Amino acid sequence: MNRSRWLIVGVVAALLGALFVVSTLTARGGDPLTETTATSSTIGRPDVEGGESTSTTSPEPEAPDEEPPTTVPVPDDGFADPSVDDVPDETFSGLGDPRVDVVHYDLQVAADPGVDTITGAATISLASVTEVPLAEFTLDLVALDVATVVVDDEEATFDHTDGELTIRPAEPLPSLEVVEVVVEYAGTPRPRYFEALASEIGWQRDDDGGWFTLSEPHGTSTWAPVSDHPADKATWRISLSTPAGTTGVANGRLVEQIEDGDRTSWVWEQDRPMATYLALVAVGHYDLVRRTAADGTELVFAFPTSLSGDLRAGFDEFEQILAFFTSEFGPYPDDDAGAIVIPTNLALALETQTRPTFSRDWLRPGEVTALAHEIAHEWFGNAVTPEEWTDLWLNEGFATYADLMWIAHSTGTDLTRLVDDDENRMFGSDLAPYSASAASQFDAAVYGNGARALHALRLEVGDDTFRSIVRRWFAERSGQVVTTADFVELAEAESGRDLEAFFQQWLEAGGYHELPG
Repeated sequence: MNRSRWLIVGVVAALLGALFVVSTLTARGGDPLTETTATSSTIGRPDVEGGESTSTTSPEPEAPDEEPPTTVPVPDDGFADPSVDDVPDETFSGLGDPRVDVVHYDLQVAADPGVDTITGAATISLASVTEVPLAEFTLDLVALDVATVVVDDEEATFDHTDGELTIRPAEPLPSLEVVEVVVEYAGTPRPRYFEALASEIGWQRDDDGGWFTLSEPHGTSTWAPVSDHPADKATWRISLSTPAGTTGVANGRLVEQIEDGDRTSWVWEQDRPMATYLALVAVGHYDLVRRTAADGTELVFAFPTSLSGDLRAGFDEFEQILAFFTSEFGPYPDDDAGAIVIPTNLALALETQTRPTFSRDWLRPGEVTALAHEIAHEWFGNAVTPEEWTDLWLNEGFATYADLMWIAHSTGTDLTRLVDDDENRMFGSDLAPYSASAASQFDAAVYGNGARALHALRLEVGDDTFRSIVRRWFAERSGQVVTTADFVELAEAESGRDLEAFFQQWLEAGGYHELPG
């Protein structure tokens, strides 16, 4: 999520802008894209109500395209790691269920721009990570009404209140065996209000009458049943059924475009682990524009049909930025990339995986700072993901520093000058980058002071060692969830130095610190 423009004008309190592959699902019937396809420290759970239902008999669900695995292999994320199963996230309590590990989502959602309601069917592959059979587990789902829940072809009972769907399968879940949970639901999505950003998050309407999602930190549960916690990463398949003449956009690769009378299904697959807050859905009138980067990465840009050529040109440097970050951090962590522009004036930019989201008013001809920031998140935040929201500086500090690195590289400006000049000091505040306070989780300190901490580390250990630290951090942790302690440990190991006092000053002590040297 990018905050620099808001910070420069002093609007800090209301910022909006932030391996385990189950299966590799391939395209059927060829590539549906053409070169240009015109179609159209504790926050409690918010006080929202989920629909209340009782279980009923439902038809047998359709078989999935591929059989899910029957056991959980080497843990891919924090939820499957017994060392963190009993550690609650003090920032957003009640989200996710550490007793289960979701490994794949297959979501089918029907949405119309002119209709407020949606219908959905979620097929979720998950496993219990408890040592004893699990009699019940929970998913997060706000406001929508649940019709049926089936676990491994057997009807399950459930309760759905206050945004939490509690499921009781007919037989307790055995440990470390993947089961298939099918939830059918419908209703009118209702965004959450997130006080720290003074913003609504989740499913919402754009200015052209379409729909889009803005999900950081916990908005995906406004439109689908999920384990809405960053530690529970999974692979995804999202199928969007939309009226003819409109387009459905999501993460990953468009593998099918199915015409069926007056509707079209847009099927997108993300086969690298992704946290729920990075999920993207948009329904409206978009042009899909495809390019191929020099390294073979498939690029897909979704532009509103009304977006001017000048604003589309703001993405012309995408490949150059991608190549620079690849040279600095390591290979791009996915097979697909691109961006989507939402026809809104919310001044937002968000690192939705493989396809970062920008509001129309965020774009400025010739400016690429926001673009570089969001692309950098593909390495830091999307591939290497914080275990808890208190570790958010590992996302935003890295991305803020990376966009300064790009500016230094592309303009020849000294990096220390960029980090330490008067304008960029406005990024900082008196708070520490690493903080357990929910109210300060998206504070300027997480961004600017986090970036300053990284540059201070570079000056402390030297360019070559710093570059080795960053590249090793990505290489060893890609696809995983991480903590600040993990980064400190790796930095000490790679540098061969005791950096405890350094990190205490730069990450845990508030206020402004002069750079080393």
